[in-house]
Amino acid sequence: MTLKELKVTDLYDIMDELDKILGDINFNSYPFVYRMGVKRMRNYLDHVTSGLRMMNGGRYEPHDIQVIHHHNRNYDL
Repeated sequence: MTLKELKVTDLYDIMDELDKILGDINFNSYPFVYRMGVKRMRNYLDHVTSGLRMMNGGRYEPHDIQVIHHHNRNYDL
């Protein structure tokens, strides 16, 4: 898969799956490394989707927590 083939909506599906894992009532019973991996991947996917939105013609998104982690689900890009 290349960047031209990768769609932001594909990553939204993965982010939703990670959000379900994070919201699981048993999340804290998982091993530490698993929990940190899920949290890190979810955080980084916010950054990746922000970059893809900008690369695909979206507006500039400043690199700050209020903008990148606002869960903007722009399905047009």
